[in-house]
Amino acid sequence: MGCGKTREILPMLFLYFTRTGCSQIVRAHFLSPLLSEAQQFMHRYLLASSACLGIYEQPFHRQVDLNAQRLEFIRDTLQDLKLFGGIQMVAPEHRMSLELKRLELGDDGPIVKILDEILDSDQFVDVLDECDTLLHHKYHLVYAVGTPIHYVAGWSDGKLQKLSYELWRINLWGPAYLKCSKLPVSRVLHRTI
Repeated sequence: MGCGKTREILPMLFLYFTRTGCSQIVRAHFLSPLLSEAQQFMHRYLLASSACLGIYEQPFHRQVDLNAQRLEFIRDTLQDLKLFGGIQMVAPEHRMSLELKRLELGDDGPIVKILDEILDSDQFVDVLDECDTLLHHKYHLVYAVGTPIHYVAGWSDGKLQKLSYELWRINLWGPAYLKCSKLPVSRVLHRTI
């Protein structure tokens, strides 16, 4: 903390990747609470300066109704960033929401091809601010797609909750918990393996 990563090192990385002929778009990932402040800082020192580096913030949530016009605007903006240099600033939930929207659309429809072009990860160089936090599992979405099915072998919610709780306790207290536990965890575990 306080080593100047966001205000000094990241702008240098942005300038390096955009000025050295890199054919990829620099995509900067910021935590949501820091995104606005980082965008203002980058705007002040990279766009409104002699560097004149384009900055594009891409907020998104799944409730947005996508149409061809909106997607073409995003695609054209990304093309401009690629041609003239610039950075795309996103929060993890904005990027993942757009990816999940793609899963919701399925494989048919005219806008799917445009959305696939936008989501092509080969066109980006990802730069992470606060990478230790951004890479933590709580910033990744778990999203079910498809038709729900019943539990294997007819497991009820109660048994699964009990098993989850017991596994959590074993993880918390270690193998010593198995010796003092009054619940038949070993029998439950043998049935699941």
